[in-house]
Amino acid sequence: MRLIHVLPEEEAAFVAVGYAKLTDRLVVRLAASRPGSIHFLNGLYDENCDDQPVMAIPGHSFHDLSGMHDQQHVDLDKRFMDVAASHQRVMSPAHVPNVVDEAIRMTLAQRTVVHITIPKDVPEWRSSNGA
Repeated sequence: MRLIHVLPEEEAAFVAVGYAKLTDRLVVRLAASRPGSIHFLNGLYDENCDDQPVMAIPGHSFHDLSGMHDQQHVDLDKRFMDVAASHQRVMSPAHVPNVVDEAIRMTLAQRTVVHITIPKDVPEWRSSNGA
């Protein structure tokens, strides 16, 4: 695993496109909350058209503000609907391994874009196993 930090998000999207095409490896892209994730879309469309395995993980609002039209609200599921083959929202820390495992399997097997949303407060929660 290697982290390549690129800003702004538009440039990061195309760096990821190039990396995926040149290496033929799974690319995981992380974005800032809401509006920052919109800048990923051009890159995702390019990757989707070229059958590149990509996992998009944009930031999201607090879980209890989802759908409440808070400041800078963006419905990420709708925005990613026509470019990603799968959409999952992490509901707890214990949910992460299963969601990520399924997303990796799907994107590699189908050579497609998958989308995972993680509300910004979920990483602060303690998982049910005490971790």
